[in-house]
Amino acid sequence: MKIARKLVHLEAGALWALKRSTRPLPNVKTAPNQSQRELLISPLVINTLNVWALFVRTYFICCLMGARSGGGVAISSNHSSLRMSVNDAIGHAIAITNPKALPTASGMWDTRDEPTWHDVKTLIRLASAFSFSNSTDIQTAFTFGFTAHRNFVVSRNYYAHRNRGTRMKAQNIATYYGIRTNQHPTDILLDSPLTSPGVTLLDLWIGELNQTIKLLCS
Repeated sequence: MKIARKLVHLEAGALWALKRSTRPLPNVKTAPNQSQRELLISPLVINTLNVWALFVRTYFICCLMGARSGGGVAISSNHSSLRMSVNDAIGHAIAITNPKALPTASGMWDTRDEPTWHDVKTLIRLASAFSFSNSTDIQTAFTFGFTAHRNFVVSRNYYAHRNRGTRMKAQNIATYYGIRTNQHPTDILLDSPLTSPGVTLLDLWIGELNQTIKLLCS
């Protein structure tokens, strides 16, 4: 995802990446058996969360380095007057979330030391630490009752690790949506929450990520 001086360009790139990562979803829904569904949905879930995390990472960098909102308003921070590279921006974030980390011998930062970008608290914390002028807007974007930001990673962890513990956690989140917990995690994602009949849980989450990206870049 490219660094952009205008958040409308970041929004377009993020929405396109999200659409690409979820392209196999119709095939998942029509797969003839559970094994085929799991085979198809596994990379979809992992890639989609990666897109969300990459968007948040890029969004932070754009705001720290200086960008304009969708409405054309300049976004400032307490680092606005500094000339910096992407690596510098990441270093500033790591200094807040992982202060004991050190760059490699080449001066580059290891991705393993970076913040947990998919976690909503990370962006809110960094926006406050660097006095983003749009900090209030960022907080507001996460006040609409969306649950994808918190629960998507639980399902992703099941597909990434596939053990008893991650399976149980993926099944337990079904209770928040009135979905039966005794189903396979894949079937839970393809089931409909009581509040959204006819819409799968996965579709609901994808929609929430789309809306959040638009809200943050507006």
